[in-house]
Amino acid sequence: MLALASGLIAPESQAVLFYVYTENLAALRNHLLASGVADAGEYDREVPVRRSKLWGTANAAGLVATIRHPFYMSKGEMRVEDLDGYTLLIGQLE
Repeated sequence: MLALASGLIAPESQAVLFYVYTENLAALRNHLLASGVADAGEYDREVPVRRSKLWGTANAAGLVATIRHPFYMSKGEMRVEDLDGYTLLIGQLE
């Protein structure tokens, strides 16, 4: 369900992230990079991606971390942060 907010939204104060799936995670990552999304390298849970040195660079249209293979998503997932600070976790479909 999506709804229109009645006021300003501060993403950093929200405990929300979006988890979505794709049929070809590697191709999606390559497409994002080719489209100007900055490569954030490996995601470190202790330091949010948006705080990396890449955040806010002139050509950055968001950030995309490298593909990880955690136990719960062995086919792979990547973290993407948009310019508003929202987090997308994108998993590889089986």
